[in-house]
Amino acid sequence: MYRLLNPAGNGRHCDVWEAMHDGKNERFAVKLIRSDYRNDNMQINLMKHEFAVGRELSHPNVITIFEFDSSKIAPFIAMEFFASATNLKKLISPSAQTIGSAVSGLERIARQIPKIIDQAAAGLAYFHERGWIHRDIKPDNFLVNPAADVKLIDYAIAERRRGLLGRLFGKTQVAGTRSYMSPEQIRGQSLDHRTDIYSFGCVMFELFAGKPPYTGNSENELLNKHLRAPIPSAETYNKYLTYECVQLVKAMLAKDPADRPVSMDEVLGYLRANRVYRSMPAAPKE
Repeated sequence: MYRLLNPAGNGRHCDVWEAMHDGKNERFAVKLIRSDYRNDNMQINLMKHEFAVGRELSHPNVITIFEFDSSKIAPFIAMEFFASATNLKKLISPSAQTIGSAVSGLERIARQIPKIIDQAAAGLAYFHERGWIHRDIKPDNFLVNPAADVKLIDYAIAERRRGLLGRLFGKTQVAGTRSYMSPEQIRGQSLDHRTDIYSFGCVMFELFAGKPPYTGNSENELLNKHLRAPIPSAETYNKYLTYECVQLVKAMLAKDPADRPVSMDEVLGYLRANRVYRSMPAAPKE
């Protein structure tokens, strides 16, 4: 039996609560399908799939899922509880500033960004090693606590990596978040782990620039930029970045998957062999 304690997040279809399991006397995060969708078979199946993915995972930078209950009263999954964490999108939002302070969320965490990127990359590398493609890598799907520890979340649309024949002849249902979707994802082509590398490049760019690499006044304009627009340089927005870091992000944002790093392990190794910043950003003045 789970007792819901405090709301921890919400989305279009689900709410997340901090909860206490009475029998185990432990805290969990419980993700419940919202009342309007509790009889929606598609949402229940997505939650069941997320459980199937998450129960296999055990890594300090990836959320583990322990239980799925398909009760029609309130279908839910129970996950490990990550105390004091906020999703990265909220953390870097300009509205994340403290009352009475002019310091934005991104400025506040600037000195923690190298650690955040390292841990997020490690979590995604592990996810790929387990044979999964996430398909919805974005700041919203990384939780970060005050110590800049990171966990990857939300596996509802993850899919298994395919073999060579599957990649050559398979198609993929278009799903994801438009600001972070790879060109091949937009086209509905067969995907491999490099689609997540592109999306992670978008996340890194946003951490450095304060906005995703591409924006548009309409859905079509935004998607066309992912497909055809020149790759922007993060150094235009951030004077602290090293040449090596700027070039890595550009490589991750290559239109052709063959021009991107071959794996998240390669990305992680490059990050650890090279500095993100030429000099550390100044601590924010409150």
